[in-house]
Amino acid sequence: MTKPLTVILAGLLTMLAGVHEASAQTCIPPANEDCAGATTFTFDQLPLDVAGILGCANNMVDRPYWDVFFRYDCTVSGDYQFDMCGSLGDTYMRIYIDGCGFGPASSWVEDDDSCRGSPNSIDPLITMTLEAGKSYWIELGAWRDA
Repeated sequence: MTKPLTVILAGLLTMLAGVHEASAQTCIPPANEDCAGATTFTFDQLPLDVAGILGCANNMVDRPYWDVFFRYDCTVSGDYQFDMCGSLGDTYMRIYIDGCGFGPASSWVEDDDSCRGSPNSIDPLITMTLEAGKSYWIELGAWRDA
């Protein structure tokens, strides 16, 4: 068995101090605040390690999270590992398949606390098989009070 390709999203949650209590006027939304603006990455960029803030709004329908989106158009089938181990705060990850967000045409995989190596084990880690020719949207979030 080969080692999974790794998409490290660990540093992504380097949130601005006080952003959770800040008014919408003090938070500048990142371009990938929602599905339409998802930051796309390619196979050639793996392993990917990104950092930034989690945005200014909650786009995760069923959870009170600040979140941002990434998109991966898979060109190489195989096992991939997505993790946010070591992020600041209590984080969450959802990977949508064949469409971003909740809808009849989309499905998703999600995780909250599987990264056993992170402080208090409160970060997500997802290992899954991706298929070439499909698009995947990765939604990353942190509790509002993180």
